[in-house]
Amino acid sequence: QCQVENGSAVCVCQAGYTGAACETDVDDCSPDPCLNGGSCVDLVGNYTCLCAEPFKGLHCETVVTC
Repeated sequence: QCQVENGSAVCVCQAGYTGAACETDVDDCSPDPCLNGGSCVDLVGNYTCLCAEPFKGLHCETVVTC
C-alpha cells in the first residue's frame, strides 16, 4: 500500500514483504531456525521446518522415541 507523503511515494508493506515498493519477499529462513538437520521452507511472512528423522516440533527440537 503506497501513498504520497511530502512529495515522495511511501509504501507500507504487508507482513512478509519489504523494499521500496514492497517487491521483495522477506527470507524468514535467515538465519536458519530449524535444528537437527531440518530444512527450512520460506513462506510469505512465515516458515516451516521439514524435520529429519527422528525429530519433530516447530523447530525440529524434539526427538521421537517410539
